[in-house]
Amino acid sequence: MGSVTRREALIAAAAAAAVPLAPLQGPSGAAGRHELWVRPGTSGFGFFVDSTATCLDDETLVGGGYEVGNTTASVTRAQIVMIGRPTWIVSAFDGSAQTSLTAYAHCLKMLPPLL
Repeated sequence: MGSVTRREALIAAAAAAAVPLAPLQGPSGAAGRHELWVRPGTSGFGFFVDSTATCLDDETLVGGGYEVGNTTASVTRAQIVMIGRPTWIVSAFDGSAQTSLTAYAHCLKMLPPLL
């Protein structure tokens, strides 16, 4: 029988004691509140369509989404890029019909803590 690693011993001890393993708690973040805004971007229409969306100056782009008009359209890109500032860009293609596309930026706004 081979030797038992420290990890295997911890897992076995936790299972025997019926204690679930949990990740370690990191340091607490800065005090404050936040809001998440969804900002619509440009709308496009065609066989090859691009749509972009950005946040306001006091917000941080953290991701995004999109709405595409045809179920046959293929989304070929959905990512954050730098176009002068962080921008959510979505590209779509539909070889059988023209489609509409609207990008939506997910924007985080930090607020001061409540006193």
